[in-house]
This record gives sequence, C-alpha cells and structure tokens, in this order.
Amino acid sequence: MKNISILKVPIVVLGDVLVFYLALVATLVIRYSEVYISSEVLSAHLLPFSIALVIFLFFFFIDGFYEDYALKDVSYIRNRVLLINLICGGLFVLTLYFIPSFSITPKANLILFVIIFSLFIFSFRYVFNILLKYRFKISRIKILILGDSVGTDRICKNLDGGLTSYALGEQIKDISLVDFSSLAEYMKSNAFVFIVAPEDIASRFYSPELSRVHMITTSEFYEKLFKAISLHDINESWINMNIKREMISLGVTYFVERFLALVLFILLSPILLIISLLVYLTSPGPIIYKQRRVGQNGKVFWLYKFRSMYHDESINPDARANTATWAKDNDPRVTPLGRFIRKTHLDELPQLVNIIEGDMSFVGPRPERPEFVELLKMDVPFYSLRSLLKPGVTGWAQINYPYGSSVEDAFNKLQYDLYYLKNRGVFLNIYTILKTIKHLI
Repeated sequence: MKNISILKVPIVVLGDVLVFYLALVATLVIRYSEVYISSEVLSAHLLPFSIALVIFLFFFFIDGFYEDYALKDVSYIRNRVLLINLICGGLFVLTLYFIPSFSITPKANLILFVIIFSLFIFSFRYVFNILLKYRFKISRIKILILGDSVGTDRICKNLDGGLTSYALGEQIKDISLVDFSSLAEYMKSNAFVFIVAPEDIASRFYSPELSRVHMITTSEFYEKLFKAISLHDINESWINMNIKREMISLGVTYFVERFLALVLFILLSPILLIISLLVYLTSPGPIIYKQRRVGQNGKVFWLYKFRSMYHDESINPDARANTATWAKDNDPRVTPLGRFIRKTHLDELPQLVNIIEGDMSFVGPRPERPEFVELLKMDVPFYSLRSLLKPGVTGWAQINYPYGSSVEDAFNKLQYDLYYLKNRGVFLNIYTILKTIKHLI
C-alpha cells in the first residue's frame, strides 16, 4: 500500500527542474533581446546555473517544498518561494565569485532570473495543486477500521482532516458486531484497505475470499501515516518481531562518524572560540556545562554543552545541587545569550567532542539524565528500548516533535524513537540531518 504522496514527489522535483531551466532560457531571451540564444551564451550559463539548481533544490527540500502540506496547499509556496529564491540567489552569487573561471556576471541576470523563476515555480505548483486535488477526489483510498484504541482514534482524526492520500470509509468499534461472511464481499466491492485492530485479530480474517483484500494492522498503518510507532497498539510480540536487539554495527560507521566530528570541530573552531568568549564575558561561571546522561546500553557519560544558564545559586538553585528538573518556557535560569544559543542550538556544538569520544552519534535518540530515565522507565512502556542505540546530537523525534518537558512528551517522543530504531539506516540518517538543518535555518 503506497501513499500517493510518495509517488508524486519525483514528479514535482522533475517539474521544478524543468521550470528552472525554462526560467533560465526566458531570462536569457529577455536579457539579450534575442529569441535565438547563441550556443556560447547558453553554454556559459548552463554549468553555473546547474550548480545553482542544486542549491535551490537543497533549500526547497529542507524548507518542506516536497512535504504533503506544501504539495496540497499552494499558499505555502506563495509565502515562501520568493524568500527562498532570494536566499539561494545570494548563495549563488557567492559561489560564482568563489569560482572565477565562470565567465558570467550574475548581478543583472540573477535578479531577473529570481523574479522569473518565482513566477514560473508558483504557476507550476498552482496548476499541479489543482490537478492533485482532482486526482485525490477520485483516487483517495478508503479505509475500513475494525476495533477501537488510542491509535485508531488518532488515525481517524487524521483521515477526517483530509491530510493524507487515504479517506476514512467506516469504523466498526465493536468487532463482535462484524459479519465476517458478508464483510469480504463488502470490502472487495468498495476497494477498502483493511485495518485490523487489535493486532491479534488478523488471523481471524485469513481466508481465500480475502486474499485480494489488503490487510494491515493498526500499528503498521499508524507507522505509515505518522512515521511513528503507536505505543498503544504494540506488545512484546511486536517488539521481538520488529526490533533487532543486537548492537548497532560499529566498524566503518563508528570511525567515519568520529572522523567527521573531528573535521567539523576543526572547521567550526572559530565559532566555538567566539561563543566561548561570549559565555565567559556575559555571566560568571564555567564556559562548558557538563551533565550526566544515559547512553547506549545504560552507560552513563558526561554530555558537554555551552553553559546557557546562570551559575549564581540565587537565580539557579540547581547550579550546585545534584537535582534534575524539567526545563520550561521562559526559564528565568537562562541567560540572555543562553536563549539565543539554545534557540539556534549552538549550545550543542561541544557535543562534537562526545562523538569523538564515542559516547554519541550524529543521529539517535536524545540522551536523558539518569534521574529522568528511572522515572520514565516506570511511566512509559518500552522506554528502555531507547538504550539499544547510541544517543544522537539530533534525532527523528527531535525533528518531528516539539521540545518536551513532561512524561507525556517523553511518551510521544518515544513513538518516533522506536520508528527510528526499527527503520534506521543511512538514508534515514541523511534525511534527519537535512531536516535538522531546516529547523536551524
């Protein structure tokens, strides 16, 4: 069962590429007042503008231009496209000046190009949006939900909101009311996708009559829809079937991560020095804040951050006491500089040292304090599964769920951590890092 959004993204990317080059041709025609563009002019612009295309597509991706909300609501493109084009245009100008072998002067051409490309891309997305809405009208997959749980409630709300390629056909909460003999014909004639809830009901529907009907469990569909694992709809059997408990392969990945962290640490050393100086000058106390966190397999390590809170005990009672309290909005313990480096996540940069030391990865569940871990193990089911992975500077939960400071938040974030634990891989890591860059920008 494929989500329609997965199928349409390549079409949109190809459309954006085509629109980009059409805008380039239109720019050259207007700029040089000739319908026929000479091969010399075209070849002089083709390579540098192809480099610009990569910059544009990168920013389009991290800004969400290929997400469902942007593909189904053209107002997002209208509000963002000119700003993104101006940012990318500025980066393109810098690229051209850093590569003097390019024989074009970008100023006039680029300003004209950004205007034309903005008009073209918006027009393309507007037409595509109309066609997509028409296609959705005739092709949204209807779904029959059997059973009732917290997971199915969230699924139903999402389907009613029309945010996906699926439509809620019907929900039968009381499974004892289902007439299984007539259900098969009903489902085949209405082309329903079959969702079973709870999990152990699936075996009751296996029959030759249902062989052509798509059957899927609540937890599987929840995962497809939200890119998370519903803690309400899984059990130990599901965990044993889907979560590999062996250690993540160290080998090449282990050394590559540490090497990359070392390279980044060297490249970012000027920024690290500037922030260190600002922390030192703006409030008394240590520059680097160390905090005990729980890592892979329950190992406790020291996590490093730039200090963002006052070290004065009259303002921050936890400065000396070995206590743990949830962070909160507008926390008075945070310094003015601390608010900035927290919002930009610059306070996390010293964690490159944690990666070099081997306690953390670039991507993984965020490490928690030991006091919170003991509390959450009692209140959140399967919470200890997070420790199978090395904690990360960023993670799937961090890019999909807002900052949390409660047991309920930890419960919801664990659903994303389990999704990452089940589906982890190079491409998911790259996607997570790119989305993290989007959040930072």
